[in-house]
Amino acid sequence: MKTNTTSTSFQCLVAISLLCASSNSEAQTYGGIVPYTNDANTVLLDHFNGGTSAAILAYTNNVIPCGPERQAISPSFAFGSGPSGLNQALGLFVPTTNTATTRSYLKYPGGELLCQSNGTLECWVYLNAYEFSIHQHTYIGECNGDVGGLSLGPTGQVMADMFYTCCTAIHFDSGVTVIPLHTWTHIAMTWGSAGAKLYINGALVGADPNTGSFTHWSDSNRVFAFVGNGGYIDEVRISNVQRANFNLPCTTCPPVLDLKMFAGLVINGPIGSNYNVQATSALGTPNWTTLTNVTLQINPYIYIDYRSPTNAQQYYRIVP
Repeated sequence: MKTNTTSTSFQCLVAISLLCASSNSEAQTYGGIVPYTNDANTVLLDHFNGGTSAAILAYTNNVIPCGPERQAISPSFAFGSGPSGLNQALGLFVPTTNTATTRSYLKYPGGELLCQSNGTLECWVYLNAYEFSIHQHTYIGECNGDVGGLSLGPTGQVMADMFYTCCTAIHFDSGVTVIPLHTWTHIAMTWGSAGAKLYINGALVGADPNTGSFTHWSDSNRVFAFVGNGGYIDEVRISNVQRANFNLPCTTCPPVLDLKMFAGLVINGPIGSNYNVQATSALGTPNWTTLTNVTLQINPYIYIDYRSPTNAQQYYRIVP
């Protein structure tokens, strides 16, 4: 017998030639990311695979925090490697002139894309500094027309801002959870009937009970994306539903097993947790027999029962 996984308590049916899968409904290739595909709820999807639907622009900062539109200049950008499985991402670099006061950015077409009663705004970012935002407004540097979006605090906190009436605003952040520099990170904001929520790498890190949505401001409003200091952005998606599952590397998928026959199960749970591994030969009126007790040393943990290929079928479960 052999083991090496983690798990929530779930039952797993395994035919002798079938590898037991994780209970994660978003299961993917181990360590990789599956690109999004358009569905009925997708408002915008930008893969950045050698191109983008956004205009790539740049400005010279007039050093005023917000106010009049900034002078346009030529942007600096390049397509490079994205997160594993996502092909290319877009790097936005500082233009070569006036590097202290210039930045490159994206301007998406299509008007007020965030104005959905229920919605999700998400993307992958690779940051070299805490400079990032995706907001909806009329132009870079505008104050009054900014209806909100995602941005970062000076120490890496993710901040969610949303102005859904003329007088009431939502502001909350990720608290003690911050985005690391120099690594790919998935961030998402959802809003609507279930309240507003923030996610980092699929984990809920902030919430607000308000059920409002982004206000309509003007026909000239657009979604702008900005990543400073040579950072990269990938897989931007805006939806008209509040999503809770995101395409993330499958940390609960087992590595590929070079076995002609496999029977057992994958356990996903906290390191150090104890589980009772049981098996039965029938599910109609099961008679569960304890095979062994397992203490998780890694996550995921794969339990392999080498005796089971002698049976036509074997069914497994774990009991905390």
